[in-house]
Amino acid sequence: MSQPLVPIDSTEWEVPPKRSIPAWKVLAMIALVGGSWSIAACIGSAIAFQGLMAQTPKFMNSMIGSYMGQVIDEYMIRMYYHDAPSAYTVFSADGQQLTSEEDLEDLLANQYVLFDGYKKVQVTSTEGLPEDFGTSGDPYSEQLQGRIVTLKGTIEYENDVEGTFVAEIEYESQGYRLRSIEITVPQEKIDSYHD
Repeated sequence: MSQPLVPIDSTEWEVPPKRSIPAWKVLAMIALVGGSWSIAACIGSAIAFQGLMAQTPKFMNSMIGSYMGQVIDEYMIRMYYHDAPSAYTVFSADGQQLTSEEDLEDLLANQYVLFDGYKKVQVTSTEGLPEDFGTSGDPYSEQLQGRIVTLKGTIEYENDVEGTFVAEIEYESQGYRLRSIEITVPQEKIDSYHD
């Protein structure tokens, strides 16, 4: 049998008051959580930016080296085609005092192996640039007028042979000019040339 329902007096029970969080506390929690994410994002961005800035000198060095390396490419091409008079024009005024056209003719006659099978040059380092050089993005800057810059790099020849070079260049009114260059090729290239 079922028992009859007995009414309960509602005065015996107290309903607890609703707890509300003040708006300022809610905003403070949102700001704290959002601020933490913002700080983390800023730190992450700063770390990424530092990494990018660390690579910038290498990129600038590579870019500037490729502009300056064009004069070495011109020299190598002219010597490859046995054109000493034209190659001589690639030299700066100082370079022409250090190296004569006859010196280039002798080089072609006695050491053409340095130019035979030439394909391309790649500058791997530059030395002697001003600290702030390249910030303007102008590789033909007047900052280089009369300054001697040393370029080092590789020379690619046919049959996957690779040589190296060390060159000094100068910026003159007509652009970059060669002051001096030293080319080294592996013994295997010399041996195969004389065979």
